[in-house]
Amino acid sequence: MKRNIIIAIVVVLFLIIWACREWGGGRKLVVERESLENAVNSVNYDCDGGKQIHAIYFDGKVELNLSDKRNLLLMQAVSASGTRYTNGDQSVTFWSKRNGAWLEEKDKTTFDNCVEGKSEAKTEKEI
Repeated sequence: MKRNIIIAIVVVLFLIIWACREWGGGRKLVVERESLENAVNSVNYDCDGGKQIHAIYFDGKVELNLSDKRNLLLMQAVSASGTRYTNGDQSVTFWSKRNGAWLEEKDKTTFDNCVEGKSEAKTEKEI
């Protein structure tokens, strides 16, 4: 009986720690907005299906504001071609190459054929 109670307590503690990491602490995908003064570039991408991505590039990371109202902060990762940004477990990856980009979530492309748009994009000098 005592063993079952101990196992139950350990499982509950594990679930609480996992939930805190997912929704609050360890693996943050919600943006902690940085000062735009630190931004390297800001680009609006128009994607298939009327979707849009606003990317604010910083040194070593990118902040994505998606048209579905989500905000992501991804860190730059090694890439053989183009520039790749990802979260800790690599379940979300943003790729940019020349004037194009795309977003993959859990190995599925959710924002595809994104092309640098002319709407409200700011150059390094404007930021």
